[in-house]
Amino acid sequence: MLAFVLSGGGNRGALQVGALQVLLEAGIQPDVLVGTSVGAVNALFLACDPTPQGGLSPG
Repeated sequence: MLAFVLSGGGNRGALQVGALQVLLEAGIQPDVLVGTSVGAVNALFLACDPTPQGGLSPG
């Protein structure tokens, strides 16, 4: 089982998006998402569309 744990903190939110995009592009998919504050928001977007082109993509 693979979990992505995303912490809170406004500045970390943007860093998480970049890290998640790299992981997804490498074919690494989580089984579980856990997040607090902005990490929970990023986890929600990732859960809705867990692809590199999904909800985390800029634009």
